[in-house]
Amino acid sequence: MDRSTQQIVAYFIREESATIPEIAARLGVSIGTATKEIGRLLEEGLVTECGKADTGSGRKPMRYALAPEAGYYAGIDLNYKYISFGLMDMSGTMVKQRINVAYKLENTMSALRALIDVVADFRHRIPQYHGKIRRV
Repeated sequence: MDRSTQQIVAYFIREESATIPEIAARLGVSIGTATKEIGRLLEEGLVTECGKADTGSGRKPMRYALAPEAGYYAGIDLNYKYISFGLMDMSGTMVKQRINVAYKLENTMSALRALIDVVADFRHRIPQYHGKIRRV
């Protein structure tokens, strides 16, 4: 992701949706630049239109948000007795999870192999998401 895309994604994560003027003001760019960036992200499927903003009067601007299915974030929580996994879409909705899978954290090769096996098992349960996981 280039810097402007990262900034827009970070903004949408915080604000959920925004109009082009709001994005332009937040990023400190012209409305034309924000329009161009949003257009590119719409074409890439990273952003979607999500309705009109209620401005009270006049032309109502379009609101944009991250497309939930455009990417996923995987998380792993490892402690001494258990390991938990989660996979969230771009909107922050948990789409897959496994909680408290038995695992004993030790500084041994067998514990490392067991960890690899548990992670591989979770990965095998989510093949439809493999190409869309953006971060772990």
